[in-house]
Amino acid sequence: MPTYRHVLLTTDFTDSGKKCLKKAQIIAEDYKAKLTVLHVVEPLPAYAMSYMGTLNLEEEMMNQAQISLESLMKDLTFSGADSLIELGSVKSSILKVAEEKSVDLIIVGSHGRHGLERLIGSTAAAVLQGAKCDVLVVHTYD
Repeated sequence: MPTYRHVLLTTDFTDSGKKCLKKAQIIAEDYKAKLTVLHVVEPLPAYAMSYMGTLNLEEEMMNQAQISLESLMKDLTFSGADSLIELGSVKSSILKVAEEKSVDLIIVGSHGRHGLERLIGSTAAAVLQGAKCDVLVVHTYD
């Protein structure tokens, strides 16, 4: 049975994320592991930015993500958890953070609807294929 020292919880701030949050807390507590909560903001395509003029929507998206992440972190009963926001591809950012922080376990929610993604979700499928550590996919839809 593996021993986890660092758990990475990925969140998209949906209601189903609370289910993942509870599981992440339980696992981190059981293993006395470090917990990092990650949200990834996907950049807007260049053509979309050209229509927006001087408004910096990515900066606003990052600010809103920070507010949402701070709110989510208040729901944690696990002390000492870290939070992180990245701007980039969701899959690539999750895998990059996991490797940089020597994560032993990545926790992702699943609410996909088609193909392999129907079973586990497109983000979860992508993370499973690229991760160098264990991945826990939490069923988050009814």
